[in-house]
Amino acid sequence: NIYKQLKKSNLSNKIKFFFKYNFKKKIFFNIISHQPDFLVSNEILKQKSNIIDVGGNVGFFSLFLYLKGKINFSFIIEPQKHMCNSMQILFKKFNFKEYKIINSCISNRNNKFLKLYIPKKENLIFSGRSSLIKKFNKHLDIEPLKVKNYKIDKLVNKELNKIKKIDLIKIDVEGYEIPILQGFRDLILKKKPIVYVEVLKINFNKFLKVVEKEFNSFSLYQIYEKKLCKYEKKYLSMHNYLIYKD
Repeated sequence: NIYKQLKKSNLSNKIKFFFKYNFKKKIFFNIISHQPDFLVSNEILKQKSNIIDVGGNVGFFSLFLYLKGKINFSFIIEPQKHMCNSMQILFKKFNFKEYKIINSCISNRNNKFLKLYIPKKENLIFSGRSSLIKKFNKHLDIEPLKVKNYKIDKLVNKELNKIKKIDLIKIDVEGYEIPILQGFRDLILKKKPIVYVEVLKINFNKFLKVVEKEFNSFSLYQIYEKKLCKYEKKYLSMHNYLIYKD
């Protein structure tokens, strides 16, 4: 993505990128080594798992679990077209074929299209922090992008209910996690997957209420210092909460 942005700038003729594809797996694992959610997901998932990745970005999460031998199939939702293109290029380099990409945001709204607010500073675009919530990146300039919207209940009925076994749902959507979690309620209660949610501090109390009300037969865990710990009524981080049926 940085390469694509630089190609559009005045620096395009002055910069070259080098990547040793013979060492691509080692390089990729080095990039991922600091991601506690990736590492814990790898520990708790069994082989041949089906996952739903909401907010797929460029596909690192699904690709990592594939390379660890954990993926049977990955259903990936990502609204930004250039991210989906990058994902497909990356997956092809690693011979990852067991996936489906939905190039759309998902929400509880009926609109066919929504605005995704993309933060930027000077000439650098922070695609990974894009949000459906305008004020989410209030400390940065934002640029609205018109993206397709897939209503959650339609997605569940048309696509996700057809998946016989769902082992993990990952929700990383920069502030819109509560509506998606609520929209997936019946699917989660029926399929009983592990649910990983990145929870922002401003949404944390609401998140706890949703878990207590809708998922009271599940346990709540948090990832702290690369370990999975049972939640003990203390907010430790803006990331990494798991709703888990023991």
